[in-house]
Amino acid sequence: RMATPEETTAALQLKEKGNELYKARDFEGATDHYVRAFTTCPSMGVYASNASASLYEQGHYDDCLAYVDKALSCIYPTPAVATTNLAPNPESRALVVKLMLRRAKCLLMMKKYDEGRAWIQTLIDTCKTLEQPTPPEVKPLETTFNTYAQHKQDDDASSSLLSSLPLYRPQCEDIGIEYFVVGQDTA
Repeated sequence: RMATPEETTAALQLKEKGNELYKARDFEGATDHYVRAFTTCPSMGVYASNASASLYEQGHYDDCLAYVDKALSCIYPTPAVATTNLAPNPESRALVVKLMLRRAKCLLMMKKYDEGRAWIQTLIDTCKTLEQPTPPEVKPLETTFNTYAQHKQDDDASSSLLSSLPLYRPQCEDIGIEYFVVGQDTA
């Protein structure tokens, strides 16, 4: 069902408050507002995307992945469509890439190296299909996944590698996208 105008307004207000909390690094409060916005307007994937970002910042990677899936399902009602069809508009295409990148980063943090390596390839292929540039973070993530895969039996080496990862920050200013300079998630 479509949200009523009142629900749409309420959800937007919740999202805006969530953005304020996210900027203030109150990720728990931000998550609460984004989840409430998404519950109010479940067809708006951007609210689920925002919830996934704040969940990522809190280290709740399983929950983050669930909200990544919810956001993607708003854009693509059936998963197979995501790899074969263009998203309806350029903003949605960019969001798909951002969500897929966040998924890859969660898989890395969860030490799911083989799944992450496969996901990176899916991300690269999807960027081509969606006619979107491959994010600059993909190559370092791919290298990291490959390095981890070699050390996956050695938890100490994996943990050492994970803690030494650089924080990624795309050059959002160059393409006119608002970027919140907090936390570690750029996707």
